[in-house]
Amino acid sequence: HLKSKMLLPRPAVSATGEPDEDPRLDLVERLLEYRRMKEVAQSFAEVDRVRLGIFTRKAPPPNFEDPPASDGADGAEPQEPQELDLGEVSLFDLLGALKQVLVRYDKEHPPPLQISSEAWSVRGQIDRLLGELDAGRPYDFIEDMKHRSCRSEAVAAFLAILELARLNLVRIHQTAMGEILLYRTTRAVGSDELERIGG
Repeated sequence: HLKSKMLLPRPAVSATGEPDEDPRLDLVERLLEYRRMKEVAQSFAEVDRVRLGIFTRKAPPPNFEDPPASDGADGAEPQEPQELDLGEVSLFDLLGALKQVLVRYDKEHPPPLQISSEAWSVRGQIDRLLGELDAGRPYDFIEDMKHRSCRSEAVAAFLAILELARLNLVRIHQTAMGEILLYRTTRAVGSDELERIGG
């Protein structure tokens, strides 16, 4: 509707002699009002989230028989604070309720998870693979990857296999069933070659 109104030719001054109003102003005002309502709704949601963690005590029922307590300003003696009547609630009931509150708080506010970063080197994975590979015996690549403890170790092991294949220390073969097998070649590895491998 706005597009069609904008495409139609409009006189600069309306029939009443006032400048013609831009038809987009109504939409802009509605969008601004929507934004204000959205911000207010978000602030209410934040207040509601904060209130979920607050536990308030119910106010005691009013006692119309006792006279109001005096603070001593009018010369009367200030009354002693009355002892809280727990009724049929025992101390063990209160301790049980406190324990439930603490358990709920621990569930809703878990401690931050500390992840210790482990560095897996390609050189370390090469040494591991050379120790596990036997000449003439197939070594299952997929099964080896399944036994890695994390993604970074699996990436380091994958790079180590590529490096071993580049050095012609292993031969990689894929079977018709999709298995990827590694075979150790008879080539001897020089210590200078392994020293040049970094990471």
